[in-house]
Amino acid sequence: MKKYKEARSNVICGVLAQLFSIGFYLETYHFRLVKNVNTVNAAFFPRVIACVVFFCATLLVIQGVKQYRSLSAEEKTISPEERAKNREGLFRIAQVFVILLAAAILFRTLGFLLTMPWMMFLLFIVLEKKENRRYGLYLAFSILTPLFMFAVFYYAFSTLLPMGILAPYLSMIL
Repeated sequence: MKKYKEARSNVICGVLAQLFSIGFYLETYHFRLVKNVNTVNAAFFPRVIACVVFFCATLLVIQGVKQYRSLSAEEKTISPEERAKNREGLFRIAQVFVILLAAAILFRTLGFLLTMPWMMFLLFIVLEKKENRRYGLYLAFSILTPLFMFAVFYYAFSTLLPMGILAPYLSMIL
């Protein structure tokens, strides 16, 4: 089972890395470049890196396919318990995606101070096993960490994070 998972994850990671490198390479055509004769421009090294990543990802896919082909039929079967465990993991990934997407959508409207606490709290709950959850600690971290980060960005970096609907109130305080 371990060899099957390793082979499958190599193929999946390799294909995802290939897609990323293709997108990264294509994005270099959107760079603003200065036309100088016989010089290396700003897109040269990102393109080289994209090609190297694509090559390494291709090697990973080939390795995963070879591993998969070398497995016996018994090693390729997944038990019902493993399938249930895999489904549970995929459901948790979907939950994290939905939480992050909702936070991204509401970030400008609600602002940093109203978006981050609930997002952090929900992520703590989703990512921790039910028997190990510590709600009081999560609540404290979820409230104090965004406040601390907001203060650090404002006082140390002189950068104001998005305030959202709290802008009128925060502008009176800051």
